[in-house]
Amino acid sequence: MAGPGMAGPGMGRQPVDRATARVPERAQGVPKREVEKGHRQPFILAGVVVAGIAAAAAVVAITLPRGDAKEPAVAKPSAPVASAGVPSAPVGEKEPGVVAPANVKLRDNRDSVSLSWGYPKGSEGPVLISGGRTGQERRAFQQLPAGTTEYIVYGLNERNDYCFTVAVIYTVDKVGASAPVCTDRG
Repeated sequence: MAGPGMAGPGMGRQPVDRATARVPERAQGVPKREVEKGHRQPFILAGVVVAGIAAAAAVVAITLPRGDAKEPAVAKPSAPVASAGVPSAPVGEKEPGVVAPANVKLRDNRDSVSLSWGYPKGSEGPVLISGGRTGQERRAFQQLPAGTTEYIVYGLNERNDYCFTVAVIYTVDKVGASAPVCTDRG
């Protein structure tokens, strides 16, 4: 059955008398202002999402290191390469009060490496783990809280050898770094 303004079978489009037209039940009793607000909610949500993405992009842009900036000295501790079987000798104890982690040990689990060490007594600085493939530059990749004595490095290629150093950061210029310990997967 077709009402005013509705087309039924065999009927063409009929003109609607707006004074007598019925308002759908779902819109009855709802003020016009509330209906209009509902249409703005997607735009408000889209604005909030865009603002959140912009804020996240700004945080990433601010925290990424610049290509032209020098890396901190702690990122590249230099020392001769030692094998995993040779006990690590502390490096960086030339300055008074700067002590490197002692007795650094490496356990090779093929796809991961377990590192353990003795944290220097009286030290309060964070621990910095550096590493990389044997023969390549070691880079700092993990900072741990002061007093930490072990760490597991995951996601290693089982066919490559790796070297790691453990360091305690006293100040920006004072770092006590261990001699490297390396895998020997020969």
